[in-house]
Formats: sequence, structure tokens, C-alpha cells
Amino acid sequence: MLIPPLNGQGVACGEGPTDTRIYKVPNRPMKAVMIFVDFSDAEGDEPPEVVADRLLGGTGLHDTFLDQSHGTLELTVSVRSDLGWRRMPKASEDYNFWTPVMEVDGHRRYIEAAAGLFKGDVNFRDFDFVYVAAPKTVALPLSPAFTVFPTQGAKLGGGREITLAVTFGADSHKNTFINGVHETGHLFGLPDLYPGGGFAEESLAGAWCIMSDIFRASGFIGWHRHKNGWLAEDQKRYLPFPGTTAETLTPLNEREGVSMLVIPVDAPANPSKVWVVEIAQPVFNKGGTGESSVEGVLLYRVDATMESGKTEDGRAPVVIVPKVRSKSLKFGNLFEAPWQPGDTATDTFGQHQLEVRVLAKNGSAYDVEVTLS
Repeated sequence: MLIPPLNGQGVACGEGPTDTRIYKVPNRPMKAVMIFVDFSDAEGDEPPEVVADRLLGGTGLHDTFLDQSHGTLELTVSVRSDLGWRRMPKASEDYNFWTPVMEVDGHRRYIEAAAGLFKGDVNFRDFDFVYVAAPKTVALPLSPAFTVFPTQGAKLGGGREITLAVTFGADSHKNTFINGVHETGHLFGLPDLYPGGGFAEESLAGAWCIMSDIFRASGFIGWHRHKNGWLAEDQKRYLPFPGTTAETLTPLNEREGVSMLVIPVDAPANPSKVWVVEIAQPVFNKGGTGESSVEGVLLYRVDATMESGKTEDGRAPVVIVPKVRSKSLKFGNLFEAPWQPGDTATDTFGQHQLEVRVLAKNGSAYDVEVTLS
């Protein structure tokens, strides 16, 4: 059976089907444009191309999406460094739309003012979304995604508008390009997996997905690759009925074999929650000195009824079922979550119980046995 769409019960930015009224489905080549704005209190004292190289990691952002999507998403960014820095009409502190949470109207006005400076030089209609870069001294602390319904976007005149954008603030100059990968993920409808207003170190998804931890994660979890249309049908299996199934799992980055098992937590034909079994991807040291040595099989629950950034009573959009519940400043929350050969992982949700036995490791693959009861 094919994996059914999850019943998100009206949740827009969650783990259910992508709401294409708002978001882009990244299953094709896409284009973005990057423009550069500065302020009277935050002058652009670096060449725009240097800033772009930092925010995009050179080709890092492009290569990450290309690799993670198995070549499905080639994101081309038109860096308009040739147009230079353009001065915003107000000081950057006057555009701060965090009070203390993000105000969508303020964010919209900021993007309208920035895009208006490039009227006649950039045809924003040619691009799927817009990146607005600011200097590292800007009084905008964070780099949020802007995602709204049509007619609610930043107005450009003539009936044109911007509904999908990322505005790069001060934090993006301190973080790696994965900051931009994460925010671009929101343009595809992927939710935050850490608690809203909280930190990656508090995430129930741990350090195992870029939408959870931009400092340590090396990729998107299998469910997000499935949601984005990046996994071929023969790379994933749906196991809706009680019983035992044996499977050999291959890493998500490989194109051959089965990389993800999905098991319903509730109604098999119309689930709102599922378990996912896959091979854990590497977790990076936040200090940048290497990768975690913890390998194995990852087990987690996906709950489409939970909104982006929502965490309560042990529930969130994604919850890891860890072998060891541990936390590390270097490797993040739940960094010892993977299960190794000889381990048996169990999880109970409602009337259903899942048991995952890790039988053996063969090269980069793992033999597992999954029992739903």
C-alpha cells in the first residue's frame, strides 16, 4: 500500500499534506532571488557578494537541497550583488517585528519596503521566493520565513506580491548556511520541530532533523523527504496491518533499497499519526570538530495534528523514541537515540504497540524486524 496522506485536521504548517495554497512543493527545479538592504543604523560595510557567500555557504545551500532531494530540487539563487546595498527609509530598529513574537504585518511591511527599492531592476514574478539580506549589525535578531496566502503578501504594485520569502537577520551571520536551509524548509510547509519560543536543545525531535536543530543536524528526516516528494515509492513501505515484517533498511542518502518504514498509530486508511523507522543520519558536533559516533536505527512518531513549534504533554510534530534519553551541548538533545544490533525498541500509543528489533548491520544497511500489535 502507498503511504496515505496524514489527516492534519486543519493544521496548515504541519506534517500532513503540503497546503499548496500557501507553500511550494519542492519536487522540481526552483528559483530564488537575493537582494541586499542596509540602514542608517546598520550600514552595508561588506561587499554584497561576501555576505551572500556567507548566508548561502557558497554552494552549500544549493548542494544540500540537491543531495537531500536525490536531484529533484535544484534551487538556483540569483544573487543581485550587482545592484549593491540599497538604503531602507527607516532605521533597522524601526523594522523590528519581534514584540516578543513575530508580527506578520510588520514582516510584510519590511519586505514591501525592501522589494520597493528594487522596482524596475528585479522582476520578482520570475522567482519562486525572495531572500532579503541585511548587514550583520542589523537590529533584527532572527531570520524568519514569510509565508502567507495570496492577496496577503507584500505588495509590489500592479497586482504583484511576494508571499514566500526569508529575511536574513543578525543570527544568520553567526550561524552556518543551514540557517537558510531551515528557513527555506518553511517555504515548503515544513514545521518547526523545536518548541516555539524555545531552543533546539529542548526539541523532542532532538538533533536529528534540520527543522529541529540547525547547529547539529546533517539532513532532513525521512518523513520530510517523503512529504517533499524526494523519495521514490520503492524507497518506502507502508505497514498498516498487525503482524511482523522483516526488512533491510538502507540509508536515506542512497537511491537503492528501502530507506523508510511507516506504520500507522491510528486509523490505517486515514491516519493522523504514524511511526517511522529509518537509519539515523550523522549528528555534527556544534563546535565543528567532527561527527557523533552514535549510529543505528531511528524510531520516531509523526503527529499531523500538532502545529509547527507546538510541544505539550510529550507530543510534538515529531517525537523521537530514544534508546538513551540524553543531552549534550556538543551533540544536542537525544543524540544517543539510535538503536543498535541486538536492541529492541518498543513504543505504545493508544491501543497500538510497535516493536522494532534491530537484527544486524550489513555494511551501511540494517536488518530490522517490525511488529505491530
